[in-house]
Amino acid sequence: MASPLGEITLSLLLVLLTASGGCAGRDFIVGNGPYGWTINPAVPRDHFQINDTLDFKYDKDLDAVLWVTQSQYEVCNTTEPNLRLVGGESRFVLVSSGYYYFISADDTRCQAGERLIVFVRAAYENTPPAPPPKPSSSSSAPPPPPPKPASPSTTPVSPPPVRSPTASASPPPPPPNPPAGNGGSSPSPAPMTAPVPRTKNGTGPSSTSSSAVALRAVVLACLVIGATAAIL
Repeated sequence: MASPLGEITLSLLLVLLTASGGCAGRDFIVGNGPYGWTINPAVPRDHFQINDTLDFKYDKDLDAVLWVTQSQYEVCNTTEPNLRLVGGESRFVLVSSGYYYFISADDTRCQAGERLIVFVRAAYENTPPAPPPKPSSSSSAPPPPPPKPASPSTTPVSPPPVRSPTASASPPPPPPNPPAGNGGSSPSPAPMTAPVPRTKNGTGPSSTSSSAVALRAVVLACLVIGATAAIL
């Protein structure tokens, strides 16, 4: 339990903070009737401003108001509050933004619903935030990305056909048969003979063979005559 000196010090601190806030707040009575601080107390609005004041009225012989943390609020922990308000009528100044949690000093009454959450807006939240600046229309658009290189074709190229050495051009067709004469049937063609080469002096191979035979005969005759003379 907080000492009376601590309660007085916190009360003076709240008064000094209220006086130095520069903006006078408004007073709001918690709940209705002579004892507004009761089960399911009501507040006149859903949010408050800095330097607003809450007025709590209750039976000083049966009840009190505790300013606690969120975790203490959730379980109705009355052992170590931030501040204890007593005397039957108390004023609490909202000196900063955020959430404030209040519970009854009687844990049974707290469990029954005698507790309160108050939200205080920050001073700058009264003015809506400025809209973000619009992008300048003169800014140039980013360049388009470079085109992707074309992937090489993977289609295999067939090699040119290789011609076989024997696949030569077909031989020319034989000359047509000469037209048949008056006899009716076409005569069979005469065999073609190769021309006989001729020498420079105009003699053919037959004349050359005759000269060689005559020369051999003369030589043989000389040999016979010589042999006969040697015998005689």
